[in-house]
Amino acid sequence: MKKKWYRIANGALSALLVLLGFEACTEEGEEYGTPTVDFHVVGQVTNAEGKPIEGIRVTTRGYFNFHDGTTEQTTYTDKEGHFATKEMRSISINPMMRVVFEDVDGEANGGEFATDSVSAEAMAKKKVKKGDGNWYDGKYELTANAKLKAEGLDDE
Repeated sequence: MKKKWYRIANGALSALLVLLGFEACTEEGEEYGTPTVDFHVVGQVTNAEGKPIEGIRVTTRGYFNFHDGTTEQTTYTDKEGHFATKEMRSISINPMMRVVFEDVDGEANGGEFATDSVSAEAMAKKKVKKGDGNWYDGKYELTANAKLKAEGLDDE
C-alpha cells in the first residue's frame, strides 16, 4: 500500500513540476519565479599604518553563477586605495562570496603585501534601491575594506 501511495504522489509531483517548468518563462524570455538582487562592492585597501595602497587586484568570487554567466569580477584600487565593482545581478548575495585582495605589482606602490579576503557575511550591506515586492529584492551596496599586512611579517 505504501509503494502505491508513493508512486501516486511521485507521479502527481512530477506532473506538477513539468507544468511549472513549462510556464517558467514569459514571451520575452524573462524568467518567472526566480528571485534576483542587484549589488556592487565598494571599499578601500590600506596598509597596516592606514595608508592607501594603489594597484591591488580586487576579485569578487561568487561561488555561484551570476545571471550573466560569470562567477567572478576583477577591478583594481586607485591612488586612494578605493575600488568599486560593476553592478552584478544574482539570485542572492551568497554568504560564501568572498572579495580577495592580491598585491600583483610587487614592490611598486608601497611594498609587497600578503593576500587577504573578506566574506560577504563580514561586509556591511546597505540597501540603495527598494525591490518590487515580488521576485526582485532591490539593489545593495556591500562594503569590503581591507588592511593588508606587509609580505613576510609574522603575526605577533
